[in-house]
Amino acid sequence: MNKGLIKDLLYKLRDNRKLEITVYAIAILFAVFIFLVTGGISCGKRKDTAILEMPSETPAAFSASEHDLEKRLEIILSEIDGAGNVSVMITFENEATGNASDDIETGIRPKTVKGVIVVAEGANDLKVKAALIEAVKTVLSIEPSKINVFHKR
Repeated sequence: MNKGLIKDLLYKLRDNRKLEITVYAIAILFAVFIFLVTGGISCGKRKDTAILEMPSETPAAFSASEHDLEKRLEIILSEIDGAGNVSVMITFENEATGNASDDIETGIRPKTVKGVIVVAEGANDLKVKAALIEAVKTVLSIEPSKINVFHKR
């Protein structure tokens, strides 16, 4: 394009106040559209809220920290004399802290243990079974009624 033509268009734009406002409005709408399409301002990693809102009972929502807790518990319980090989499953229920800012900042609500299943080779021995229940009760700070121990084949 010719520089003179561009200057002429800019002068006409300045002279016509309605046209100038219309052009600015279109530019602002375009900027807002781009902002919304790209997801806005991001100061780090973007959280996927769809995953955060999934119920905790679904395998996809099973977090790494919950899995790590189960694995750590399996390792320590297998160290109990006579327990043998141990498998652990922990179920959780979501619970609000009562502090809305904590829930909003983390995007995740803290979880309460709903129940624990322990399957151990030595669980047919009552002393081993009692020791497993006591250990789980102590580590997770839960009532013994939430813990079930079974013999592993």
